[in-house]
Amino acid sequence: MKRLLFTALFGLMLLAGPAAAKAPTAGTLDRSFSGDGVVKLGEDGWAGWFSAVAGTPSGKVVGALSPGRGTRAGAVVRYLNRGGKDRSFGKRGFARLRFRSGTINPVDVIVDRHGRILVAGLAAPNGRKGFWGALARLKRNGRPDRSFSGDGLAILPGTAGVTPEEAFFSRGGRIVLAGETSEESALVMRLKANGRPDRRFSGDGRRLVRIAPDQSLGGLAVTPAGKVVLGLSVRAESGSGRKGSIFGVVRLKPGGSLDRTFSKDGISLVNPTLDGYSDYLSDLTVDRRGRIVAVGETTSLHSSMVRLLPDGRLDLLFAQLGREHLSWMNALGVVVDDKGRIITSGYETPEGSDGEVHPQSPSGRLERLTTVGDFDRNFANGQYFYGLGESVLDRRNRILVTASLGDSVSGIIRVRNP
Repeated sequence: MKRLLFTALFGLMLLAGPAAAKAPTAGTLDRSFSGDGVVKLGEDGWAGWFSAVAGTPSGKVVGALSPGRGTRAGAVVRYLNRGGKDRSFGKRGFARLRFRSGTINPVDVIVDRHGRILVAGLAAPNGRKGFWGALARLKRNGRPDRSFSGDGLAILPGTAGVTPEEAFFSRGGRIVLAGETSEESALVMRLKANGRPDRRFSGDGRRLVRIAPDQSLGGLAVTPAGKVVLGLSVRAESGSGRKGSIFGVVRLKPGGSLDRTFSKDGISLVNPTLDGYSDYLSDLTVDRRGRIVAVGETTSLHSSMVRLLPDGRLDLLFAQLGREHLSWMNALGVVVDDKGRIITSGYETPEGSDGEVHPQSPSGRLERLTTVGDFDRNFANGQYFYGLGESVLDRRNRILVTASLGDSVSGIIRVRNP
């Protein structure tokens, strides 16, 4: 969950050594981006940090900025393909997220095929107390898109105190959002392209999903057919009485009802480890064949990855009977590239494989796995990276990741992925 990860990531710093002489090019920083593969926030006096990143159809990079102290309004910055600020966007590359009806603090950002930018987050509406879930849209030039909900900011009904944590496009330009309520239910919302609730989804555009009394939202994805996939962490107890967490994956039909072709009831519960319950689902994605890949972070020294078939069963041909073990890593994000390879981002746990503490080791980590779940030796291990957040792929298959650069400096890195 993004909102729980921002502060943790800021404590991580880059302390990496030089790359090996014959290291693979895949997985290294793309130095055509800003000269060293990194753009940094703070040089223009903008406080805050990057909460999300996305690529545009033309190859530019968009970062959503959560505000620093003294302001409720976040911002969006757009970079050119080479990493310089796009000064045709907003004011010298920055667009403050202020609208006639209120402001928004962004959590996620996506870009449509027209280059318009949509920001999901928590809004402070003018004339109303408290904070509400919201979705905002900017034109390609960074100005509020008033064809979207009147002034560019859609305050979502019934979302007082609910932060939309992830946003995805669905068929017909619709937008799917997911957040978590105070009652530990996942709230799924679908909006029309104009920002209004899509009443063809569950009757009013909203669907509460609760499969267990103790659950938390971890991920959202939408299939090409418009089905919604939710990833949840679910508290469970083993036969021996040991308590922990397992993965819960829910798939909804385009109309919002449970898809009973998925695991017979629309819900797949998976123990991601074979040695106990310990992993909390942090992200998931759907590949081109409809298979679901989910990753989880843990309180111990590893993370887990599972892959489900389109019918909800574990893919027994993937890794070790559908499960892969990510040693010495906490995984926060996962994507699948156009070749079917799986890329997961996160940060290293404080101990190395020898069991000793290594404070000089690099904090961030990326791993690439082959289509069958083996670790890809053609992908450089994360010896170059900062504290990393969730990752996305741009139109050229390059990896974009938000990063903590140390000393409360936030940035975006671009990584090669041939």
